[in-house]
Amino acid sequence: MLNDLLLSFQADAGWRLELRPTSLAEVLQSVVAHSRPFANGVNLTLAEPPSITLLGDADRLKQVFFNLVDNALQHTPAGGVVSIQSSVISTRNGSTPAFPNLTTDDWLLITVADTGEGIPSDALPHIFDRFYRAPGQSRGSGLGLSIARWIVEQHGGRIEVESEVGRGSEFRVWLPARGFPA
Repeated sequence: MLNDLLLSFQADAGWRLELRPTSLAEVLQSVVAHSRPFANGVNLTLAEPPSITLLGDADRLKQVFFNLVDNALQHTPAGGVVSIQSSVISTRNGSTPAFPNLTTDDWLLITVADTGEGIPSDALPHIFDRFYRAPGQSRGSGLGLSIARWIVEQHGGRIEVESEVGRGSEFRVWLPARGFPA
């Protein structure tokens, strides 16, 4: 929690990310490798990520996906599934991402989905708010998703969620593919 508070204060102070060529595959593989010991009977899967290097802050991107995967694992019972998928979406052929005001031709879409308990619909508008915890939730600081959104936005991207109680949640992270093939 202390690290989350520190990053939150740094964001308020205008702190910037350290953008460097970053392998999406390495980021996601590292997140899965470090998360597996905490899966507790949940099937954690990673579909083969595209071989692309993007301009990003690898440590902060790992923080985003650790947070999403950790939340999914905490709210998915043993026997359930948490899956991570990624793809390159091109808007050059008329396909558009969920956010048409984003002005990049190619996007990385990374999805973290679970078969867990889901998020109540009245909580969805608030889950990215700082210090917000859904009613009945005693775990966490309420900072993780707020920080994840800030990091994604600092990369020029967006984060969105769809969820249904009893069916699970799907978080989608859109990042501009300003990189080059690995």
